[in-house]
Amino acid sequence: MRAQFRSVLVLPLLLAPLLFAGCDEAGGGNTFTFGVSGVRFDFSFTGNQVMSSAAAITSPDMGNVLTDIQSRGFGAADVLAVRLVPGEAQIRIVQAPGGTEIDFLDNVTLRLGSAASNTVVASQNDFASMTGTMAGEAELDVNATNIAAIATGGDFSAFLDVLASGANAGSTYDVEVIFDVEVEVEAAL
Repeated sequence: MRAQFRSVLVLPLLLAPLLFAGCDEAGGGNTFTFGVSGVRFDFSFTGNQVMSSAAAITSPDMGNVLTDIQSRGFGAADVLAVRLVPGEAQIRIVQAPGGTEIDFLDNVTLRLGSAASNTVVASQNDFASMTGTMAGEAELDVNATNIAAIATGGDFSAFLDVLASGANAGSTYDVEVIFDVEVEVEAAL
């Protein structure tokens, strides 16, 4: 009976180091990464607005990644980083005069945040090389900016700085920007 009692005490002592081996004491836990797909913003402008100089166009849509984070059981305080996924950010023509290809654009820059404080997250200035098979869309170059502070604040706005010397004066253009983000959270053990 005594030997069995000792083995019951020894077993937890042997297993304890294995239990704590994966803990990061400085960070308080492990990290977990997941994606949020299809964050989308629409932008509308006229040729007159963007033909001669870049214009800042505000999307009427609001973004919210926090809802997706919370649906996975994490809160804003758990978020370590949120970044756009390279290769998963595009700009697409939704409505434009007939025959318009994406190369009517010269330069676009996507900013996220609020009117008072926003951050550049993607851009493109080489639309001429993107005509042909994907004439109505182009990939945006994503930077590695951490937008956790923006994403965890709830709803956020999008702004598109547009220069389009190939636009027609008086014509209306609707484009959409769609991207995926990668969210890194701290997961409690």
